[in-house]
Amino acid sequence: MQPLAKSWRALLWIGLYLCAGALVSLFPDQPGSIVLIWPPAGIAFAMLLLEGRRYWPLIGIGVLLLHWLLAPVPLLFLPFSVTANILAALAGVTVARLLGPLDLSTLRVRTGFRLLAGGFVLAATSALIGVSGLAVAEMSPWAEFVPALAKWMMGDVLGVAALTPTLLIAARVWRRGSLSDVPVIFAPLRERLWWLAALVPALLAMLILGQGSSSYALGLSSLPLMLLLWSALRFEPLITGLATALLVLSATTMAGLGYAGFSPPSSLLETAILLVFMTLLAVIPLIIAAATYESRVAAYSLVRRASSDRLTGLPNRMAFEDQVERQLALPESLPLTLLYIDLDQFKLINDTVSHADGDRLLRRLANLLSANLRSDEYLARLGGDEFGLVLCRQSTEQAQVRAEAFRRLIRELREPAEAHVLSTTASIGLVTAEHPGSRYAALLAAADAACFHAKEHGGDRIQCAPLSALDAPVAPSPMHWAMRLQQALEESRIELYAQSIVPTRPGRDDQPLRRIEVLLRLRDADEDYPASQVVAAAERFQLAARLDRYIIDRCLDWFDRRPQIAGQMHTVSINLSAQSLAHPELVGYLRERLQRSRLPASSLCFEITETAAIRDLHLARKFIGDLRALGCRFALD
Repeated sequence: MQPLAKSWRALLWIGLYLCAGALVSLFPDQPGSIVLIWPPAGIAFAMLLLEGRRYWPLIGIGVLLLHWLLAPVPLLFLPFSVTANILAALAGVTVARLLGPLDLSTLRVRTGFRLLAGGFVLAATSALIGVSGLAVAEMSPWAEFVPALAKWMMGDVLGVAALTPTLLIAARVWRRGSLSDVPVIFAPLRERLWWLAALVPALLAMLILGQGSSSYALGLSSLPLMLLLWSALRFEPLITGLATALLVLSATTMAGLGYAGFSPPSSLLETAILLVFMTLLAVIPLIIAAATYESRVAAYSLVRRASSDRLTGLPNRMAFEDQVERQLALPESLPLTLLYIDLDQFKLINDTVSHADGDRLLRRLANLLSANLRSDEYLARLGGDEFGLVLCRQSTEQAQVRAEAFRRLIRELREPAEAHVLSTTASIGLVTAEHPGSRYAALLAAADAACFHAKEHGGDRIQCAPLSALDAPVAPSPMHWAMRLQQALEESRIELYAQSIVPTRPGRDDQPLRRIEVLLRLRDADEDYPASQVVAAAERFQLAARLDRYIIDRCLDWFDRRPQIAGQMHTVSINLSAQSLAHPELVGYLRERLQRSRLPASSLCFEITETAAIRDLHLARKFIGDLRALGCRFALD
């Protein structure tokens, strides 16, 4: 903190201390009398909590100025007064912090109770030193030591209860620049105006009606209590704190001056009743306000956790759907373009480097995209390596320009990870809703299908979905195909077919059944599904290795039941996916399965694509060597 800022803050605290002391100077000045409330105690306590105990000299300065300007005292009592206020505030802060961590960044009930305990220690310390000083300076007889001790202590407790919480809340509001830690919803402006309109008559009723009968003066002071409870339940804590401090200081001052039907307490019992009531009046609304505020923050945290992605901090799929549906309902948001962003071959990063590095790349990517968003754009993580992006008031042509910018950002991103530099590309599907009535499900399905088309054509590209896709029935998505495939694998509903491999020149091979390629078909309720869609979904959702093993197992089972045909086979070609190359247990499975198979290992020829082979040459070379060691053959497809 700069020296000038420190000076201004020091002057501010001294000014508050003197203002609080000026209120006390209004009370009748009688030799040895003890005021009903000591607001400077609340100021000093809050100052040391916020600024640190190193600010204790300001308390001494404030006490000296107060006695010099507003409340003169005998010179013999002055050191007791200074010592009482300084040591009491230090003791209160020390005890409050010893009871547990004080989270002053937000409003918590347990923090309030720790502060209240510290306030009691402050009051006890101040009362013991201060009343001793009164007796030594002959301002109060030693015979009145215990009653004076009780009055002094209760006055300090009331000062702390009335001012310290409000000052802490006000300091938090000043530092963060808002009335609340989180964007929770409080009562609307109209309700606040009604509350304010009711508060003024309640205070006037306490002033006017109390003058008619002193018997009901204290009871009438509870009229504003209902309004304080209303504020605690519905408004920001700062409003409740300010209103509570105003009411307690006003009621205590009127009681001390004998206004509005109040008569100054003449005995210890009357003083205790008045001050205990006022302390409860100060504490109860603030406790309710703190509890209500904690509930609001907890509810907000739960909603945020349920609607945000934990890894990247972006909104999740559920929040994305809600946002898109809200924007679709607003005509001013149209045309609306939805982008479906899917990272290309991201699983290789997790498999070849580590999941931790992959997560770090996802976080970096999310931060990069978020930093380049405009005010009318909304980004979310839909799951895995997929992101959704909504562009409001942008046509297809404008959205293509934005999509290209995001694609370049992703392609140019580099993230160092030990011995590697991580990078990736993205396939982006794009669809635009130009008219009201578009459905989120149709938009997402069209964008997903377009993204899948971009990925199938090499990735790192943008594909626009035609407008007719929004009016057409929702086509099965790749995830839908994956779910059907998984169910078919569990229920053994995938059928295998053989396609003969014959030479193009006639007469070269008169036994076409000896060379075959195994194909698959997924059948459901007498309906065939395209094998290309099934295989593509298997590769995208990590089901390809499981599908490969299923095909091998069923194929060998078929030949085991037909040993004569198995002995006649020259080549049985089976396609393997790139995912099988990363599954070392497949080689162990083949070794065990071929030992009891009627089909010779030399008849098996496994085919993989060139793309899968060159993706990781070391892994492909090792896998091919293991297959050949088993006696199997290998071919590039």
